[in-house]
Amino acid sequence: MNATPQLNTRLLEIAYQMRIRRTREAVDSLRADGPALAEASEQMRLARILRKGTVMKTRMILALTTLGTLAASSAFAQEPGSAPTAASPKMRVAAQVEMLPVGSGKATIDDTSMTQDAAIAYGVTGTFDYALTPYLSIGVAPRLILNVISDDADNDESADKELDLRARVLGHYAVAPKLELYAALMPGYAIVLSGTDGVDNSSGFAIGGAAGVTYDVSPRLFVGGEVGYQRAFTSNDITVGNQTVSADLSLSYMHVGLGAGTRF
Repeated sequence: MNATPQLNTRLLEIAYQMRIRRTREAVDSLRADGPALAEASEQMRLARILRKGTVMKTRMILALTTLGTLAASSAFAQEPGSAPTAASPKMRVAAQVEMLPVGSGKATIDDTSMTQDAAIAYGVTGTFDYALTPYLSIGVAPRLILNVISDDADNDESADKELDLRARVLGHYAVAPKLELYAALMPGYAIVLSGTDGVDNSSGFAIGGAAGVTYDVSPRLFVGGEVGYQRAFTSNDITVGNQTVSADLSLSYMHVGLGAGTRF
């Protein structure tokens, strides 16, 4: 009966001593492995730092890339030539009234020639042009001239008319936002419609030129004025009684014109 408490006390002492011994062994083991653990801990700390640095670098690169893309997009959008704009009109039509204050006619029959000054004539021209480039257009410019007659003709003498069927090559240049200068070359075919009995219509090659200016009163509408010159080389037949002879008629006119038109 009395031995049991002593045995229990002895067992407790043995257990306590074993715990102390294990604790010392654990401490000794930690002391022995201390440098390796410290090195491992340092490596883990460095790995965390490197990982954080890599993440930060990646984020900075992404941010800079995004910023650069936005800046480039903004610059491209603001560049004058990059934004889509409506195409400029390539076609235009116009009408022009003309006064022809100076002119002359030369008639040649066989070896005989006669030159006379022309009376003041009046004309109307219609034009249609198509722009090949911002500075060059091609088109047509038909014209009807009234009162084609010599200035010393009798009052009862009938005047002729002239119909000019002309092509037009137009060079133009804007000298101001609404102001454009142009020069035109107009080759074509002229038909003189005779108003005299026994005289056939005469026809032949014609060549002319003009220089002028246009002013835009709106994005589509414009007005203009020009000065030009044309010479026509025509021929016809003249019948007198039973005899028919061939005649050459050269007509030249200077004109001043005012007109208006639209682009589309």
